[in-house]
Amino acid sequence: MLKQCVRLCMKLGLIEGNTLFVDGTKIRANAGMRESWSKERCERELKEAEGRIEKILRECDNVDASEAEQDSLVRVPGDLDDAKALREKVKGIVRIPFEEIRPIVQARYQSSAGQTIYARRQSRVEHPFGHIKRNLGVQAFLLRRFAGVRAEAALFATCFNIARIMTLVGVGALLAKLRTS
Repeated sequence: MLKQCVRLCMKLGLIEGNTLFVDGTKIRANAGMRESWSKERCERELKEAEGRIEKILRECDNVDASEAEQDSLVRVPGDLDDAKALREKVKGIVRIPFEEIRPIVQARYQSSAGQTIYARRQSRVEHPFGHIKRNLGVQAFLLRRFAGVRAEAALFATCFNIARIMTLVGVGALLAKLRTS
């Protein structure tokens, strides 16, 4: 339904279909009590996970201690034998994903052309989300699971697009175009 609405907008000359803006908004999910996560539940789960990690580390230490006198098939280079030296070598390798493209993206954003695109994105993307949340009164999804949420979101977007088409071209022109299509 959403794709058909976009095709109609292209036929009416309202959009060219060559620009894609991505943005997001927060809309509450419809989840059962077992699936809802409160701050307290997050903290409890985190403590349990830390407890499991500590247990595993203690087991590893116990196994290491019991095997300390046994020969090993693994040979560790002398400079890696020291735990501190090992940590320093590992910390020098760790990188944030996509960190190398960060300066490129930042320069593009700060450029004059980037600011023009960002201003267009703000005016085109913020409006639909505001309409959906305020005028349509969408505060939470009614359906559960990803497929239901996608369908509901597509309905919201389609409703916005149809209302916007009627505002821009008028109901009569819209009906005439639909009859000829």
